[in-house]
Amino acid sequence: FKKCKSLSQKYKDVCLYKAAIEEAHTNANKSLSICSNINDRYISGRCSSDIIGIIINDDKSRIKESLIICENIRNAYWESECYFNVAESVYTPYLEPRAFNKSKINLALDICEKSKLFKNNCYIHVLWDLSFAKINDICRYSLSCIL
Repeated sequence: FKKCKSLSQKYKDVCLYKAAIEEAHTNANKSLSICSNINDRYISGRCSSDIIGIIINDDKSRIKESLIICENIRNAYWESECYFNVAESVYTPYLEPRAFNKSKINLALDICEKSKLFKNNCYIHVLWDLSFAKINDICRYSLSCIL
């Protein structure tokens, strides 16, 4: 992080992004702080969105915190991507076998609504994951099912 300060702005932003990603698993708050020091809105937004992906994958209980971070991303593309990532992380039926959880599905779909640029794709991903999980679940108990 300190080594980035001496670089020109163009390279400094990329250096800060790399530093934030490297720090994400051990100290997410520090990573987000590093992202906030990036001047370029596109790179800053991507940085925060990528950190959210890491946070959510490391700890699914940090959904509310992640949503607040998504709200504060200053780039529409990466804000939408951030919500998309959180929605997909909320309901991952293939990681939770036989866990048809209507409240998680509804929460994921509500978060998709905030993913403005990717809203429809977000719905499709959540519902695809759900249908794939249900097909696997049904096939698990049927000898006549071939995938």
